[in-house]
Amino acid sequence: MQIIRPGSVLFTHYNGSILSEAIEQVEKLEVKSAFYPSHALICIDQGICVEAAEKGIAECSPAKYYYDPKETVIAKIPKGLNADSLFKIRTFAMAHLGDNYDYLGLLLGIPVERVLAWLKLMNSNEGLMLHQRNSFVCSAFVSACLQAAFPTSPFFKNRNIEQVDPAQLYQAFEWEAE
Repeated sequence: MQIIRPGSVLFTHYNGSILSEAIEQVEKLEVKSAFYPSHALICIDQGICVEAAEKGIAECSPAKYYYDPKETVIAKIPKGLNADSLFKIRTFAMAHLGDNYDYLGLLLGIPVERVLAWLKLMNSNEGLMLHQRNSFVCSAFVSACLQAAFPTSPFFKNRNIEQVDPAQLYQAFEWEAE
């Protein structure tokens, strides 16, 4: 198991899951990678992560991913993480506990927006507003946490975080060297 610290982002892929495989296929339209994560969550304290999942924004233990033999987990630390940026991540995450999961965005918004962008019928930074208000998919939630801490990061320039998928976040955000 990798050592994770507060501020770490965990990227997971559940091997054999229909949903994980579907997310991977959408991600492959834009990103070339050796690893296609289907889920992202952020660690806010020792042994405590926050994620956007089926029941909305909630705390969880990273152990539920690390100890599942079908789960592949990779942890990354944001470049420049310090006490101030960690405070901003925690503050944002805690303020959104209980918010809803964006099922509309997952099932309709992100796939339709990706296909239209791939066909060059839409700029990939535009949105169709096919997302529920005050709700997040996992990677949009983690991106919003990171944006609260690193608002000037090039990752957020001309990017609609509602459309960020786990592979884009994994590949394009600035991470500490491994």
